[in-house]
Amino acid sequence: MSLKQSIQVANNYPAINASGYEPIVIFGDYITVAGLAANDVIEMAILPCGYVVTGLKLTCDDLDTGAAITLDCGLVSGKAGLVDNARTCGNEAFAASTIGQTGGIQAENKVSLLNAAPSAVEQSIGLKIGVAAAGLVVGAKIRLTVFARPALHGA
Repeated sequence: MSLKQSIQVANNYPAINASGYEPIVIFGDYITVAGLAANDVIEMAILPCGYVVTGLKLTCDDLDTGAAITLDCGLVSGKAGLVDNARTCGNEAFAASTIGQTGGIQAENKVSLLNAAPSAVEQSIGLKIGVAAAGLVVGAKIRLTVFARPALHGA
């Protein structure tokens, strides 16, 4: 397993947050590189502490010249932004999505991420390669868009 990071996370862009109770939109962009393999994790976006996810959308180019790649999306373990190959990624938003086989759009289809309690620390949201691409398309674009809001009264 290898940890990869979106352009925003790798460049240590500050986590976005609102000055009041306004919702925010967080973006994570990643361009595929050779060697992307099964169980690799791509840390895509950082959710500020005290925020909850209200929606999520993955858009991507065709990542696979074949039809093998699958993607999970969820919370990434460990400290947000830390480069550590021991970090893992859950599937609280969706599991085994085949969207990377042809490209397109995938929204969350599980409630686990939407019902997650706010955290007192920043949390990362990422992608895990479930099944590796039969033929990885190097240079393909992936964008994760996270819609979030500050937790009000603990929820």
